[in-house]
Amino acid sequence: MTNVKTSKSIDSLLSFGAAGGLVLLALNTSSLLASFLGSVLGWTWLMGWCKGSKFSSTTRLDGKIAVVTGANTGIGKETAKGLAARGAKVILACRNLKKAEAARNDILAALGLPASQISVMELDLASFASVRQFCKELAAKTPKLDILVNNAGMAFDSKTITIDGQE
Repeated sequence: MTNVKTSKSIDSLLSFGAAGGLVLLALNTSSLLASFLGSVLGWTWLMGWCKGSKFSSTTRLDGKIAVVTGANTGIGKETAKGLAARGAKVILACRNLKKAEAARNDILAALGLPASQISVMELDLASFASVRQFCKELAAKTPKLDILVNNAGMAFDSKTITIDGQE
C-alpha cells in the first residue's frame, strides 16, 4: 500500500494567506505594496506547486528483486536506495561500472546493508547487444523480476545515432 502525503496545513495557510492578500491588494492604494504582496504570494504558491506531492511508503519489499537503470546518480540512485532500505534486492543497471560501484558502496554504507543486497550489472541502453547481454545475465542470475525502474536517460544532448542506427 502506498500513500501520497501533501502538507494540508501549508495548503490551508496559503489559501487563507492568498485570500487575505487579495483583499489587501483590492483595498490598498499603494501599487508598490500591492506589487510586493502579490509577488510574495505568487512566489510562495509557485514554490509549493513545484514541490508537488511526496511519495512515502512503509511497505516492506523483502524477497523482491528490483532493477533500476541509470542508478549511479540522481533520482535513480535515490530510488535504488529507497528500494534497498525497504528490503528489496536491488540491481544497479548502469553503463559506467566504476560509477555504479561507487553508488553501490555509498548506498550500502548509508544504510548499513549487507553487500549481497545490492549488485551492479552493466547495461548500455544505446546498444541492443548490451541490452541482450544484460537480459541473458539477469535471467541466469535471478528467477524473477518484481520491480523495474526505467530511469536511465539523457537530456539536452546533441543528436547522435547509435551503432544500431537508432537516435
